[in-house]
Amino acid sequence: MEFVIGNAENGAGGLGINPRISRELLGYGIDVLISGNHVWKDREIVDFLNREKRLLRPANYPGNPPGRGSILWENSSGLKIGIINLEGRVFMKNLDDPFQV
Repeated sequence: MEFVIGNAENGAGGLGINPRISRELLGYGIDVLISGNHVWKDREIVDFLNREKRLLRPANYPGNPPGRGSILWENSSGLKIGIINLEGRVFMKNLDDPFQV
């Protein structure tokens, strides 16, 4: 495989994601992890989001949340890929329009 994107949403036993599980998943060779609204369940993830470029939160969260919602990443083979992580708004409140982010 040239590039692997993994969905880390609820990777910590259905309770969001945490730094330990994130590092474990990235250690398996996943290039970039995406997440969703449950990314905020573990307080430790806030600082980790600011440090780990390969764990993306949804880009359409309002304000200036920790971490990043997109990345241009180059894998070990030299392949560059742009990834934008967006969260839909069906049944979700207070999210920016994903088509205007």
